[in-house]
Amino acid sequence: MNQKGFATIFSLCLMLIIALTVLGIQSAETNHTYETTAFQAEFDLQNAADSGVVEAAERVISGAVTIEKNYNPYVFNSRANHQYHFPATTKTSANLGKITVEVTGERVALQPYKVSYGTRKNTARRVGTAAEVYTFFSVASAVDNYTGAKIYRRAFGYVFVDDEAATIHFAEVPMSTYTYAD
Repeated sequence: MNQKGFATIFSLCLMLIIALTVLGIQSAETNHTYETTAFQAEFDLQNAADSGVVEAAERVISGAVTIEKNYNPYVFNSRANHQYHFPATTKTSANLGKITVEVTGERVALQPYKVSYGTRKNTARRVGTAAEVYTFFSVASAVDNYTGAKIYRRAFGYVFVDDEAATIHFAEVPMSTYTYAD
């Protein structure tokens, strides 16, 4: 092979390497754009779910909606009969378009526990007496524009019935399991 042929093949390989590098960078930036858009969509969904809890709590506290007390939560289907399903609302997002928010409210007794961490098993013990609370569970859902799949975010909060300040306490799913001592 002469020097011209070697230089031609070498330059073609070099151009192929450069083209593949540019393609890889472009693909990585496209993925980053999708991740950012997905993050914004999830953020919009979580805000919609949280606002559903706030709006439902305001309606109950103002007296516009009355939620009955569930006197026997251990009877089959008793909880479902005492839950209040607020009318579904629709919100608009720049990324997702239409977001549907569904909220359910219930009046239950809340038993406070204190968790002792650091032991072999995390143990939870009752502290104080049960208090009456209004609980609210909200689900925000929308159709993802890129995948066409339905995506969800949820929020859970409660308000003490006798709390005059009407403070909404948001709760999350526990990250670890507890052993209940009582």
